[in-house]
Amino acid sequence: MVDLIWNTAAKLGYSALFLNESSAAQDDHDSFLKRDVPSVDVIGDFVNNGYWHTPQDSLDKISAKTLAIVGHVFLESVKQLQAK
Repeated sequence: MVDLIWNTAAKLGYSALFLNESSAAQDDHDSFLKRDVPSVDVIGDFVNNGYWHTPQDSLDKISAKTLAIVGHVFLESVKQLQAK
């Protein structure tokens, strides 16, 4: 699933946002992975932003442009999944 999404992002020209890096961070997707549900955690720089999962983690921190790009990548990835 990660490869599909990251490859889709690259094909759409968004490699600068979808960096080929991984982290062992625990996050909301873990409960899915524990149940063998394919899951991908797409998150920004949570280590250095200081507000991740705090009361300051609010909508004003979200870039509309970045959210639109992620949405575009997800929609195209779903289309590819449906085609399989």
